[in-house]
Amino acid sequence: MKCMICGSSKIRTVQTKISDFLVAKIFGENEVKNTHVTNLCHCEECTFSFYERRLTDEESDRLYEGYRGTEYQKLREKYDCWYTEKINDAMNNDSMAIKEQQRVIEKMVKKNVPIDIRIALDYGGNKGDTFTEMLGTEEKYVYDISEVPVCRGGVKRIGSYQELLGYHFDFIMCNMTLEHVSYPKDFMKLLYDIGSEDTYYYIEVPSEDPFAKDKFSLMKNVELLFNPNYSNVRLIKHYLHLKGQPYMPMSEHVNFYTPKAMKTLVEHNGFDVVDIRENYEKGVLGKNKVLSIICKKI
Repeated sequence: MKCMICGSSKIRTVQTKISDFLVAKIFGENEVKNTHVTNLCHCEECTFSFYERRLTDEESDRLYEGYRGTEYQKLREKYDCWYTEKINDAMNNDSMAIKEQQRVIEKMVKKNVPIDIRIALDYGGNKGDTFTEMLGTEEKYVYDISEVPVCRGGVKRIGSYQELLGYHFDFIMCNMTLEHVSYPKDFMKLLYDIGSEDTYYYIEVPSEDPFAKDKFSLMKNVELLFNPNYSNVRLIKHYLHLKGQPYMPMSEHVNFYTPKAMKTLVEHNGFDVVDIRENYEKGVLGKNKVLSIICKKI
């Protein structure tokens, strides 16, 4: 086995399984009784962590069909008891998280992008609600396979990847997507091809270490007990359930990035890193550490 980013053979693995929720959503509930084994892998060279099992396009489509809708929430709560309707609603209406993401993006842009961003694209941007006034002073575009309506005036939806190739973007951002995709290098090629030599890119992913000590200890996550959106009884039940499970069953995030891993991914795919740093963003469910990177094509 080799690292999906740098190609190193120095891989540490821990055997685990695909989570019951993912199995139910992708393959049907009759399959939950069967254990779908996979490995959680860590590259000793670039520090990238990932699950060996990769989802096909068809499997990903089934997983994200109706994402965070009513049926999605009910099915997930059945297998992840903490994922209540209240949690789902909080995540779907997290205006605090949007404002925090906008704050971090603007901070990174003001420090590292010395141009007027006239034409901007949010790649995978869902409703296009991450734009600020300084991002796309003349034109703002969003490209997302979900085809949900844009949430604000002035944001235009681009319907196909092929159409993207006909634009000249000053700025392309891609937020909270690379942790979900099965083939990060292929995805970076898609981003590369729609930009120009003078295009600035902003990429944001969770900063996660699946091998962190006591990652799933309730005491390490005790602040969740004081968040009114969570049910304490269900949280405790969830953490007790984890003790009887294989280590960190595969869920929606299939890739885990450190600053070194993210820098390696970008540089191995034709980009030059302008700046990379860890930031914190608040949301209704707590504070999250994210990786923010500004880069350009070499």
